[in-house]
Amino acid sequence: MELFKGSLISHPSDNTLLIKSKYYEYLFQILKRINYDAYNTGSTQPLITQKAISNIEIPLPSPDELDKFEKISSTLYSEVYKNNKEIEKLTKLRDTLLAKLMSGDIDVSNINFD
Repeated sequence: MELFKGSLISHPSDNTLLIKSKYYEYLFQILKRINYDAYNTGSTQPLITQKAISNIEIPLPSPDELDKFEKISSTLYSEVYKNNKEIEKLTKLRDTLLAKLMSGDIDVSNINFD
């Protein structure tokens, strides 16, 4: 029996918020920095009310500043993503080569490292 055969279905509650913005990177940074624990009013299940969210002050730069931020940050995040993918590949390569070295499949005794 497969655990999630087919499509994964989500049933968000009526407290789910959907935020859409063309300023994805800026919004992401703002949302990351909010201390959500400070707004939690639930005892058993975490709950943040709309009233609490509406009291959070968010600095709003001008559209020109937001556009510049989006351009710079999206370029940086793209590079971070590429670097992380490269790290994953290099880690796999290292692990494969190390296993072969330890098992004796690869002999490096004649390599001059000078």
